[in-house]
Amino acid sequence: MIRPARPEDAAALGAMHAASWAEAYPPLVEAGLLPRGLFEEMTDPARRAAAWARILAAPLLPGGTLLAE
Repeated sequence: MIRPARPEDAAALGAMHAASWAEAYPPLVEAGLLPRGLFEEMTDPARRAAAWARILAAPLLPGGTLLAE
């Protein structure tokens, strides 16, 4: 089912976002193409959850964010 994301989804979205960065971007950090500080920020689930909470509270586009369950 696809539905609009709600504020209570922020923690799960943050965890997923952080995990995807942790999986995808280490080679760029090791190659010196991505700053380690940015990588650490983007792989912190609490920081990503806080960012998603802000995004979901004030969507930039009509319809906001959709997620699949």
